[in-house]
Amino acid sequence: MQAELQEEARTEMEAEAHVELLQEPQVKAHVGLLEESLAEAQAELAEGFGQNSEPTVQAAQKGCFYKRFVKRPLDFILALMALIILSPFMLIIALLVRIKLGSPVIFKQQRPGLNEKIFTLYKFRTMTDERDENGELLPDSVRLTKFGKFLRSTSLA
Repeated sequence: MQAELQEEARTEMEAEAHVELLQEPQVKAHVGLLEESLAEAQAELAEGFGQNSEPTVQAAQKGCFYKRFVKRPLDFILALMALIILSPFMLIIALLVRIKLGSPVIFKQQRPGLNEKIFTLYKFRTMTDERDENGELLPDSVRLTKFGKFLRSTSLA
C-alpha cells in the first residue's frame, strides 16, 4: 500500500515537472515551431505536394496502366477459360449431387463482402433437407452425407 502511494506521488511530481517545463519560453518556442511544421505538412498533403504533382488520393485512384486497362479484361478472360475447362467436371459433380442428394443442386446464400456489400454465394449442395416430426431441420451432423463430406474435404462444394 505504501509503495503504491509513493509511486502515485512520484508520478504526480513528474507530471508537475513536465507542466513547468512546457511553460518555459524556449520550450514554448519549440512547440510552436513543431505545430507550424505540422500545419504546413498537412496543407501540402491537402494540396498534393505542390502544383506540378497530383494529389496522393487522386494518384492512388487513377492507378497505373495495368490496373486501369489490363487487369479487368485479363481477369475476365482467365475466368472464362477456367469456366470452359472446368465445366465438364462441374457437370459431373452436379449430376452426382442430383442423384445422391436430390434437387436443388445449387445452394444459394447471401453473405456480406467487402465494405459490408451483400453478394450471393453459389455452391454445390452437401446436405439433405431432412426434418423432424415438428418440421424443423435436423442438426447439420445428421443431414451431412458421405458424399457431402467428400465434396467439402476436397473443396469442390
